Amino acid sequence: MTPEERRQKKNQESLASYNWYKAHHICVRCNNAPAVDGLVTCQACREAINAGHRFWYAALTPKQKAERSAKKKAVRAAWRAAGLCTRCGRKREDKQLLTCEHCRKKDKRGGKRTCKQ
Repeated sequence: MTPEERRQKKNQESLASYNWYKAHHICVRCNNAPAVDGLVTCQACREAINAGHRFWYAALTPKQKAERSAKKKAVRAAWRAAGLCTRCGRKREDKQLLTCEHCRKKDKRGGKRTCKQ
């Protein structure tokens, strides 16, 4: 078996494992706690992931933050011009509103801003 075949086989096994845990509502990161409703990870793993993201973002320079913000604004403008949700890029059900139903539901549940996954 070539290294490429081994890599592909391992990727398939990992994907099968991920899908099994996801289907059974078990955290795909730690594989032992129930996943939070609507997500694939448990609360403890979510907190660890979020802490890592906060650390990464805090390490960015102001120039990097500005570049990142400009890219996001451009993407959101393109989504808006294409008639897509300005938060996640999904198709909007109601063209009068800027966000899709999924994002509006998340806003009602507590203002969670990210939904593309």
